[in-house]
Amino acid sequence: MNTLPNPTTFAQAEAADAFFATMKDITITGDCSYPVELVRPLAQINVGTTGTPMQATFTASGAPNTFHPFTNTVSGAAEFTWNFSETTSETFSADGTEYNYLAMGYVFAPTTATNISAGLTLTDGGTSKTVEFPLVEIGANQRSNIAGNFTPTE
Repeated sequence: MNTLPNPTTFAQAEAADAFFATMKDITITGDCSYPVELVRPLAQINVGTTGTPMQATFTASGAPNTFHPFTNTVSGAAEFTWNFSETTSETFSADGTEYNYLAMGYVFAPTTATNISAGLTLTDGGTSKTVEFPLVEIGANQRSNIAGNFTPTE
């Protein structure tokens, strides 16, 4: 697998979540069942504000773009852009603070954490501003929260 969707809504972003499992050296000779543990090869990136949700574009640079299921490894590097043209009333909590989602999505990630860079462009009418995040830590089955007061409060 070497592509991930570029979500434009919160529901599309949540639909990109995925799990997998592999088993080696099994012989099936009839009815049988084997327990497997599903793992997530993805890192979830949440971007939120204590202010008002608004149209946002999030870019993750240097994220792996190829997943190898038989070795549970990732490789490559690409830029992923999520254009959230709709706002949502969904929120997430980090360190005891509630944040309004600006963007959310998944990228392939190694089992040992690594850093990527990212940028957030906020658009309000004809005005936009960009905030850069040079070190965003990602790891398989981990959440990375980028949160702050990025937008005005109503």
